[in-house]
Amino acid sequence: NRYLEDVKHPLPKVEELFVALQGGKTFSKIDFKNAYNQLLLDEETSKVLAWSTHKGIYIVNRLPYGTKPACAIFQKIVEETLLGLKGTMNFLDDVIVTGRSDEEHTKNLKNVLVRLEHAGFKVNLNKCSFFQKEICYLGHIINEEGLKKDPAKVEAIVKASRPLDIHGVRAFVGMINYYGRFINNVSSLLEPMYRLLKKGQTFKWTDKCEVAFNKAKQMVASENVLIHYDPLLELRLNCDASNIGIGAVLSSILPDGTERPITFISKILSDAERNYSVVVKEALAIYWAVKKLSQYLLGRHFKLVTDHKPFLAIFGEKTGIPIMTAGKLQRWALFLTGFDYEIIHIKGSTNSVADVLSRLPLASKGEEDNEEYLKFIERSCPIDACCIRVEIKKDSILSKVLNFVTEGFPTEVVDKDMIPYFRKQSELYMEDGILMWGYRVVIPSTLREELLKELHSTHMGSAKMKSLARSYFWWPNIDQDIEHYVRKCVMCLEVRSNPPLAKLVKWPESCGVFDRVHIDFLGPVNGKMFFILTYSFSKWPEICEMNRTDSKSMIDKLREIFARFGLPNKIVSDNGPQFTSIEYKNFCSHNGIKMVTSLPFHPSTNGAAENAVKTFKSCLLKLIKSNKSNMSISAIISRYLFTYRNTPH
Repeated sequence: NRYLEDVKHPLPKVEELFVALQGGKTFSKIDFKNAYNQLLLDEETSKVLAWSTHKGIYIVNRLPYGTKPACAIFQKIVEETLLGLKGTMNFLDDVIVTGRSDEEHTKNLKNVLVRLEHAGFKVNLNKCSFFQKEICYLGHIINEEGLKKDPAKVEAIVKASRPLDIHGVRAFVGMINYYGRFINNVSSLLEPMYRLLKKGQTFKWTDKCEVAFNKAKQMVASENVLIHYDPLLELRLNCDASNIGIGAVLSSILPDGTERPITFISKILSDAERNYSVVVKEALAIYWAVKKLSQYLLGRHFKLVTDHKPFLAIFGEKTGIPIMTAGKLQRWALFLTGFDYEIIHIKGSTNSVADVLSRLPLASKGEEDNEEYLKFIERSCPIDACCIRVEIKKDSILSKVLNFVTEGFPTEVVDKDMIPYFRKQSELYMEDGILMWGYRVVIPSTLREELLKELHSTHMGSAKMKSLARSYFWWPNIDQDIEHYVRKCVMCLEVRSNPPLAKLVKWPESCGVFDRVHIDFLGPVNGKMFFILTYSFSKWPEICEMNRTDSKSMIDKLREIFARFGLPNKIVSDNGPQFTSIEYKNFCSHNGIKMVTSLPFHPSTNGAAENAVKTFKSCLLKLIKSNKSNMSISAIISRYLFTYRNTPH
């Protein structure tokens, strides 16, 4: 075998075989006669595989059993022979054929036999079976309803003797795990055996191992049926996590509304994964389940069910990935964007199957995602990670937050200091005993002053300090703390620039009563809007209650006022839409009035109107509150104008 060139061709997964056979009513199994021996060898390979005996050397003309690449070569050739045939799958020398009806089954079977005949293959008729309602294939019983365990294999497991060493434990656990898809709570029983399989563990068969051994046999012997995967039925994936493992169940929703399982999956968390926060563990369950069952889910719309509400925001199909989510969650959310799903939140009490699987997981060697931000932050942070870890445990608030991150946050918090962390609960996680918010370290109160000092070591302004701080760490009200620290810095105060204020420029004195007027709007006050006009020369005010504040309504009021007092030379206003409209500009132009607007965002440049608005608003509110005789707004305005106009200015 060491001189043979290896051939890489994957054997089909058991799940792929069963999915291809879904919808079948009856089943046929075809067995090859002397499977590998039907393949002819070329001259060079025949010499390599020659047999040396006491009678001489014999050249081998056909592929013998026991050669390293035989399985891959045979599987590849048979797959190529049967490529494109419906209702047909093969696993090495076993070919299974089915159909949704007897007619379709017959047609599929004829196509298979024709292909095999053209390829020169021969079958063993004695081992073939045709049009069976159920058939044994790869240790499973396949029928129209779904999959069942092979009674012969179950009997072998039930009669298995007690393991005497680690190898026996590994063999028994392997047999149980082969039927793990049928069982949703086997891992709790096997957990004592998993401990024996740990590296460096001394073999000691305990009473717990004996209980697990016997109960595992009973569970394998129980009757559980998994339905076939049907692409026409709605898919539902339930996921959950616990402190020891993660689990999921993929189900189909039948036309009558009942939910039937397709497969159960679970795995034990590694030591590193057990240190993840609750949010990250729950997210890992979703990511791992979708990745594990991608052959069922890719290209299909399915419902993703979880009992962890924060994932509606993190993994929601209609929301973006939050920026400050943990790095792992961002990468997993990016992976999930390749799937068409609708995430649904349910109560934990109704997610029982996935919950059981997560608490009773199967052992699994999975990839760990240990790349995180803390390694990069430590290179630039002036405070040692060990120091932060110690101070977090001493901090009365952060020690509670760290516990909540690990065990789960309560439904509500009363402590005001805890509210900022409660709002960010879906984005907080723990890494190496340090609390993280996204890519930022959460700093305990005792170290904040030292970090502020480091940030301000070059006496940068608050804006630059905030920008730098956002790259590394966070705590509640960090922006306000930075601003306060900069304001109290004596050195910054001594050398800061203090340019002279711009000189105030007064409006030129009006040369007459109708020289210049100032206008503005007030409101809403008690649901009312008011138009205010004041003459700069005499301080004479005009106040009009307005139903609408558009240009046309304003111009009508201006016409009414100017009809009594005459046209002014200038009108000063702010940059409101009424004062910059084409209609208003045309009105001023046609009446020979110069239109002047104040500087944008500087209302003080229209001070006369602003003062008139402020004075009237103050008096109006007082008059409304002290209005014991129920005067109308019009009467209040008239009374105000009468008093104001008779007051010397």
